[in-house]
Amino acid sequence: LDLTRKVDDLWSGMSATGRRTIRKSKDRFNVGIQTTDDFDSLIRLNNEVYGRQGLNPPHSVELMSRVFDRANERDACELLEATDDAGNLHAMLFVVRDKNTTYSLISGSDERLRSSGALHQTFWEAIQRSSGRSQRWDFAGSMVEPIEQFLRSFGPTRVPYFNVYGSKSRTTRRLLRAFGPIQFRRS
Repeated sequence: LDLTRKVDDLWSGMSATGRRTIRKSKDRFNVGIQTTDDFDSLIRLNNEVYGRQGLNPPHSVELMSRVFDRANERDACELLEATDDAGNLHAMLFVVRDKNTTYSLISGSDERLRSSGALHQTFWEAIQRSSGRSQRWDFAGSMVEPIEQFLRSFGPTRVPYFNVYGSKSRTTRRLLRAFGPIQFRRS
């Protein structure tokens, strides 16, 4: 997502469903977004998301905790929480950034409150806060269709990504032996 564009243009580039979900979260559910340092709640929500799917998170708590601590020391991250007027925690998002790119690393939402649209609102808030601080937003994509649809609702440019692990071509096999798996990213 090109963060050099005006925030109004980013909003216009979002799907109508995404904009409607954000408005619903604010207006009907009275969800507000604030910065927090409650990393344990993020891990809990993220584990619940994977648990609902019968999966384990692809990252260790220790690794993510170290990333959070180091990025926080360098003022290179933000941990956002979405809560309603009653103090219910709806969703959380952890992003890291530098002057070039903001990455959404971990998110999670409370299953009981998912219909509020708070995760959409949390991502939108983080995008707005990153605009002017980074050049682009990298959603890091997903092969899971509901997640991919969610991310696409923000209007990013899709970037195909290919991995080559093996080949019948002698030349390609030599390259793989020399350099390991090859990743191609088309812009």
